[in-house]
Amino acid sequence: MYSETYEDVDVICLFRRPTEIAGPEMRPLRMRRRGVIGGDGQAFKIRKITCHWSSMRGKFRQYHYTVLTETEDVYELVLDSGTMQWKLRCEM
Repeated sequence: MYSETYEDVDVICLFRRPTEIAGPEMRPLRMRRRGVIGGDGQAFKIRKITCHWSSMRGKFRQYHYTVLTETEDVYELVLDSGTMQWKLRCEM
């Protein structure tokens, strides 16, 4: 089932400093739905990032992550660098 939501979510994320070889690393570890659209404050541990990419929205970059949770659910998370807010874009 695929559904687009654009729901605000809370995300615990690991940030690592850039190295000489690679740029900074950002890795979402956990997410919590706020209950606005049937989430009831559910928390999920992110087991695997299956894909990640970035895009531009106006002058700000958006970071997209397709993640697999421990409950085998697949979500797309988006971090907007302009507002520094995470959104749950869709459930797959």
